[in-house]
Amino acid sequence: MACGKFMMGVETRGIDLPGEIPQRGKLFVSSTTPDICRQLRETAHLTGFSVSEPFADVVAVELRGEGLRMLTDAWSEALSSAAQAGVRCYLSAGEAIPNCAQLMRSHSLASLKDWVNGQWLNEVIGGQRLITHFQPIVRTRNPETVFAYECLLRGQDQEGNLITPDRLYAAARGANLLDRLDSEARLTAIQSASVRALSSCVFVNFNPRSIDSPHKSLQSTLRAVLSSAIPTENFVFEVVESEEISDTDSLIDIAEHFRMAGCRVALDDVGAGYNSLNLIAILKPDFIKLDMGLIRNVDRDTYKAHVTGKLLELARDLGVRTVAEGVETESEWRWACEHGADFAQGYFFARPAAEPPRSAQSSRDLPNVTFASEIFAAAAEVDAVGADLTSAKSLQN
Repeated sequence: MACGKFMMGVETRGIDLPGEIPQRGKLFVSSTTPDICRQLRETAHLTGFSVSEPFADVVAVELRGEGLRMLTDAWSEALSSAAQAGVRCYLSAGEAIPNCAQLMRSHSLASLKDWVNGQWLNEVIGGQRLITHFQPIVRTRNPETVFAYECLLRGQDQEGNLITPDRLYAAARGANLLDRLDSEARLTAIQSASVRALSSCVFVNFNPRSIDSPHKSLQSTLRAVLSSAIPTENFVFEVVESEEISDTDSLIDIAEHFRMAGCRVALDDVGAGYNSLNLIAILKPDFIKLDMGLIRNVDRDTYKAHVTGKLLELARDLGVRTVAEGVETESEWRWACEHGADFAQGYFFARPAAEPPRSAQSSRDLPNVTFASEIFAAAAEVDAVGADLTSAKSLQN
């Protein structure tokens, strides 16, 4: 029976693609629709490829050099997006012919196209063209003092132009390179901070969902930390909650490994992530970073101010230090000061740069601010004095 018929109604999951496009190999494609199989075969033949049919509903194409890129481009033009999603592709670097089960578990043509288009990222990583930019995290009440630097990923093309992190991670998702990119980004950040012998804390991002082999990935990261010129306790590993984290047990395990090595842990994007409050309870972070969406116009948005204020209050009660992210105006800075945020970060102080910048703001620019922490301290002192007076009166009586 044809493999295409076996594939009808079957839920598929992709077999891992190789790390790079093989210079020689064979691509097997199959569809449940005979007309689409015909289009695949004819398009490959017209593009100049050697085509065979090992069995019904399956087309095999010989590949060399940049052949895979040319072939996926040609098929993308010939087929609709819906048709591409239904075509299964099995890439073999050798002479082996896949069986029906392997074809059923193979990638769609659309996924294969994304993988091919993302292969430039391998060249960036292999060519050591990942770089780190640094953005200061300042003490909110004294922004002249840099408490830490967050390490932010950038790339460089062959002409030296910057590649944004959004483009890097989009390519990594399509090319199945998230684990490699995230690992290389951490190593690059640690090495870049070490070369500059930073005396402040260093915040390094990691995405738990991109770590396919936690222990292997952690070992390389911790080796870099231990061999750096920066004290271990100055490293803060920042959990990036860009996607829902379902395996919280692995996350706790990763955090404990960092802590056992002497590092600290931060939770990023609190207030914008998928499960921030639950993660605070589970992870027990040393720092939480309030998402810039909460900080933007917080001085003018009463509802947002109430939510953000409660998060700051919660962190204070738990003994967790707070960072207000994305501060862009003096009013946002004032609000963060008045409501007790420990640290702040954003363009108002300094933009990310290849060389760690100092803050552009001075505490002298912030007159007449009453800080929430001072209010709480004063209230506690009043309560204590009141308790002492009550106690003294009871003794007199």
